[in-house]
Amino acid sequence: MAHDLDLDGWVRLYTTSSVAQLDNLIAAWHFKHECDAVRPFCAIRHVYGRQKVRAWGGPGKGATEPWLVPAADTELDHATWTDFVRDAAMSRVWAGVNFTKTAERSVEFGMQFGGMAYEFVQRHVEGDVED
Repeated sequence: MAHDLDLDGWVRLYTTSSVAQLDNLIAAWHFKHECDAVRPFCAIRHVYGRQKVRAWGGPGKGATEPWLVPAADTELDHATWTDFVRDAAMSRVWAGVNFTKTAERSVEFGMQFGGMAYEFVQRHVEGDVED
């Protein structure tokens, strides 16, 4: 487990995580630029203009005006990293930044970077790289 790592282990974990995140970010921005897809908030603005729209107010509350939904602290608990990743992706849906299918695909897309980052860092730690 991560809490049993020595300093060297923590450095490797942090480096691997950072490489994976950066590679994922670069690839994601490449596709955002290439596809130039619409976002939910832009689609709503395009369809409704400056008209007031009603939004989902939460469980059991039905539709309401978006600014009437009270803000409240929310505590999240994730049993696994997979649960955390899924909620992180879905938080972009909840915020109106992505469509559901985009969030689901982003999880699948991002999964490839962890293994590649681990192999990259291991090659460098072991000195198995060319100049």
